Amino acid sequence: MNLIYAQSESAMRPQEMEVGVTTVYLRRNIAETVRENPDGGTVTMYVYQEAQMPKDQALRYLAGELEVTKQKLAAAIQSNAMLEDCLVEMAETVYA
Repeated sequence: MNLIYAQSESAMRPQEMEVGVTTVYLRRNIAETVRENPDGGTVTMYVYQEAQMPKDQALRYLAGELEVTKQKLAAAIQSNAMLEDCLVEMAETVYA
């Protein structure tokens, strides 16, 4: 599922995920910026990208993302174990 993100901004720092009554809001690339007011003062604003979707669709999307994350974690653990084995073998060679 490809999410469609729109550029948004707010005077308050938004949460990365917000669950409303019927809609879930996903936000990314949240950045703080300072702007000048017409009176010469400054105001802090937050710019970010936001996607919106119904709750049921969000649950399916997040479940899919969880599965992808689990697969990436399993691959990283396997890679880490192989690197540990290589380091042990190198140490045995160096200190033999």
